[in-house]
Amino acid sequence: MARLFSPLLYTLEDLLEQSVVMMACIGWGWLSVVVMLLSLGEGLIKYFGG
Repeated sequence: MARLFSPLLYTLEDLLEQSVVMMACIGWGWLSVVVMLLSLGEGLIKYFGG
């Protein structure tokens, strides 16, 4: 189980070593990805759901 989360922990460790500005840019990027996936899911539900 620890090997499953190992890449996530390495990524989190690398993120925490970045400057505040870089962390803000990375966070903004992830936020845009989440919003894009949610809107895609909503569109697919409307299209296939009726």
